[in-house]
Amino acid sequence: MNANIEQAVILVKPDGLQRGLVGEIIGRFEKKGLKIVGLKMMTLADEVLDQWYAHHKEKAFLKRMFNDRKEEKDLTQQLQRCQELIATMEAMASEMQEAIDFSPNSIEEQKTLLKELRQRKKELQIQKREVAANMKAIRDDAHQQSVHAGQGILGYNSKTAAYQRRQIRYSKQAALGPQENAKAAIERQLLQTDRDILWAERFKE
Repeated sequence: MNANIEQAVILVKPDGLQRGLVGEIIGRFEKKGLKIVGLKMMTLADEVLDQWYAHHKEKAFLKRMFNDRKEEKDLTQQLQRCQELIATMEAMASEMQEAIDFSPNSIEEQKTLLKELRQRKKELQIQKREVAANMKAIRDDAHQQSVHAGQGILGYNSKTAAYQRRQIRYSKQAALGPQENAKAAIERQLLQTDRDILWAERFKE
């Protein structure tokens, strides 16, 4: 590269991009005989901008530029708040729809709904007992295996016993994991079913 050739970086602010002025800006430089050797679109962090504009820190145009960036950040934050509000409203709408689905219009509907919910509760309780029995069986089996850990033809070996007990523990945890998740899911469903029953019982003719 010729040492006498000077290069400079030109930054187009976000508002210039939004207003469709990038081509106009580049064209003006080219009309003056300057050559564009590279283009790149990127978002600069505040730390980078602070370094690049350190020598202009107190100048008015820089303060205006950073104020523009602050407005963009504020707009982004407002957009995020809007998205959070929409998510909250959607969740509330879902809850209201569920409440409507469990709101009987007559005594007959109430009786039918309560019968359905109580049957659902019984089924969930049966599932919970089955999961509890499975978990007990897993623990009992692991305990029996631990009792015989380290036993071999030559007698008891403490190092082998410790290793085998660790493996038994790992296997027990792996087997209990899905059962614990199933139990927690059933308990959540039972809690919601109890709430639905209480809600349905409130309605009278």
